[in-house]
Amino acid sequence: MTEKINKVNWTNHKLLLVFAILLLTVCVTAINPAFIAVNNLITIIQQVTVLGIITMGAVFVILTGCVDLSLGNMMAFCAAVMARLIQGGHGVVAAVAAGAAIALTCGLLNGFIVSKSKCIPMIITLGLSQVYFGMALILTEGSYIGLQGSFTVLSRTRIFGIIPIMVFVLLIMIILASVLLNRTRIGRKIVAVGGNEYNAFLSGINVDRVKIFAYTFASFAVFISAIVFAARLDTVSATAGSDYSLNAMTAAILGGITLSGGKGSVGGAILGVIFLGMINNAMNILNVWSYAQTAISGVIIVAAIILSDSEKRRKS
Repeated sequence: MTEKINKVNWTNHKLLLVFAILLLTVCVTAINPAFIAVNNLITIIQQVTVLGIITMGAVFVILTGCVDLSLGNMMAFCAAVMARLIQGGHGVVAAVAAGAAIALTCGLLNGFIVSKSKCIPMIITLGLSQVYFGMALILTEGSYIGLQGSFTVLSRTRIFGIIPIMVFVLLIMIILASVLLNRTRIGRKIVAVGGNEYNAFLSGINVDRVKIFAYTFASFAVFISAIVFAARLDTVSATAGSDYSLNAMTAAILGGITLSGGKGSVGGAILGVIFLGMINNAMNILNVWSYAQTAISGVIIVAAIILSDSEKRRKS
């Protein structure tokens, strides 16, 4: 009985992540106590809001057994559209509406091409990522566009004078994603398609529609993240989302969502986001060389892929 309990504990991604987060906190704090200062902890949460929101969208796509490498550049494209309209004198409402339309159109396009072409999602979304990056370059003309403080109310407003309101935006997205996956028919269908697409088809599930929904929800998350990103920096560039796609996928995988689909949870994914945020903050606190930080991030991505594939190897 004890052996069974131990096996369950050590193969549970959430427990492993909690242990890793606690171990990281203890080690870094021992070197620099500023790591657990309230201001720094709030900074970490602020820094992961954009990644956390995008990851909530990536969770839906990965659970279907697909991937989306265009989410980061889609965010930059969406933000560039809003910035260009605001710069041109249009109101914030019009800019936000246009941003939402662009993001949802991109999501529908991703889902439609992936589901109907039956091609490898990674290759399709990699190509579409370049399309969105190119559109962002055209709109920004390769430079930065200011948002004239249109969204800074999100970055300046703090609940109880401490917690940024952006954190509550992330919390709402987490709740929405969790409810959709665990309390609705579409959530059960997403897990079914990822678990075994052929069996899901035989049971009467429209696999193509489920995939299109997953990609569309991911684009909705991208739209929300574009607003939060704009609120944080008040500027937009074509390269703004360059790292977010891989980081979102890494966070989801670290949280226990398998690349083959059908297994994982929103809670695990958000723990993965927090872990990545703490790693990046710890490297800054410890003054790790910026080039070395890039290498370490690559190691984490490779480790996440190996971790995701470990269960499949054990079964085989």
